This record gives sequence, structure tokens and C-alpha cells, in this order.
Amino acid sequence: MARKEELEKVLNERVRHVLREHGGDLRVVELTGGNVLRVELTGACGLCPAAHLTLENVVKETVQAALPWVKGVEAVFGVSEELLKEARRFLSSRRDE
Repeated sequence: MARKEELEKVLNERVRHVLREHGGDLRVVELTGGNVLRVELTGACGLCPAAHLTLENVVKETVQAALPWVKGVEAVFGVSEELLKEARRFLSSRRDE
């Protein structure tokens, strides 16, 4: 099995369900040549003040325990399309008041 397939299998079977229980998920941004996994936390997890703990305690620990060749896990932060939609919905509702 190719490394990216192995990685997706671990994420799907061991990580995503935990994030989804809290209204979140993650998106793989890239697996670098140095085997560092770069992810974007999405949904509620992307907006959560404890996102760094989720990254360390759920994503990183789980992935590295299952796939020792993954040398690190990093979060990629930015304004996601999902966050922009939420902001637009909020601003639109305020305008209608």
C-alpha cells in the first residue's frame, strides 16, 4: 500500500470519527518529502480555541503511533471557505434584524 493510501486509511479509521463527533474534520494539505503531514482542521475543530491540543493529542499521536515513518504533523491555518461561509451567514442574519 502506498504511503498516502496508508495515511488516509489511518485518518479515516482512527482520527476523523473523533473530530466529527465534535462537528469537525481535517483536510490533508500535503505530505512533505520529509514525511511531515500538513493538515487543516475544518468545521468546529478549525474554529476551536483548543485546536492545537486536538492536533497534538488526537491527530499527531494517533498517526505517528500507527505510522512511525510520519516524522511530524503540522497545522496549516488560514481562512477556509467554510469559515468565510459562516461569516457571510452571520453577517447576513445581522443585516436582516
